[in-house]
Amino acid sequence: MIAILTDYMIYIKTMLLVAFLVSASAYDVETRKIPNRLVLAGLIVGALTNATSLKSFFLAFIPVIILFLLAICGLMFILGSGDIKVLMVMFLFTGVTETLMSLFIACVLFIIFSLIKNKNAAAIMLSKLPLIGKTENADINAAYPFCPFLLSGYMIYLGVMAFEALI
Repeated sequence: MIAILTDYMIYIKTMLLVAFLVSASAYDVETRKIPNRLVLAGLIVGALTNATSLKSFFLAFIPVIILFLLAICGLMFILGSGDIKVLMVMFLFTGVTETLMSLFIACVLFIIFSLIKNKNAAAIMLSKLPLIGKTENADINAAYPFCPFLLSGYMIYLGVMAFEALI
């Protein structure tokens, strides 16, 4: 009975995260911003779904705090602040491994998309790096919303894990 309840909880957490990512992606595409109230709701629900004890509740926030500190220090200079907030919610829902794998897949998808969409994509990406600075012919305004790529990366990761479970 406990195993069945655990399986249902995993499905519910996954559906809640996907719903959050779809909503955040829609906002990101439409306005290039992710509302703080949506992120706050995601943080609360993510923390509560992971809280089996008070200790696990507080431990769930460690990756979130680390990511937040990296953002404040300026080490996350390519992602927007909304994308960082979405990653914080993903950390709470899924954990470190799943979030980093989803982020990696999202980055690969983003690179492929931007290279197809824009011939100067490499110059745009390089111009955002602080050591390189601005490059010629780099249209900085050609930035794309990243949250849909996080959603796609997470969905691909889920598909790979489901396929691996079948084998």
